[in-house]
Amino acid sequence: MLFQYQTFAYEKCCDYDLYGDANVTVNCVQPDPSFEKKVKDTKTGEWVEETSQYVTEKVSYKIELKYIGNYNLSDVKIVDYLPEVTEFIAASIIPTYISKDRRTVWWNITEPLVDNVPFRITFDAYVWGSTGDCVKCGTNLAKFTA
Repeated sequence: MLFQYQTFAYEKCCDYDLYGDANVTVNCVQPDPSFEKKVKDTKTGEWVEETSQYVTEKVSYKIELKYIGNYNLSDVKIVDYLPEVTEFIAASIIPTYISKDRRTVWWNITEPLVDNVPFRITFDAYVWGSTGDCVKCGTNLAKFTA
């Protein structure tokens, strides 16, 4: 969206006509929301990009969405695709749907997300196999729409 403003000034004094104008263009764009997924390092307790877990261990994830704008986000949908060797256990917010193989999890957020307030979901998954057991073990994707 593009707004253009024009201002004009006109004044008559001292037998001269004074006239001036100025143009300003404001390009309005939606800010990009911050959306990230992290995994908890069991040794440090920190949220990191990558970690290693043993088979039969639990792995913890955090998804965080933060929007900075003039309006609240509504009808937010978050989907998470877990690696092939894991399966969903439980979350801080009850999912809307969990696939039969427990590797794809959906959340439909019905309440509007408030401007500049982080929205977080934490959840756990069970590691049942090692990365040598599958082709796409490293694939771990979360995405959102609003």
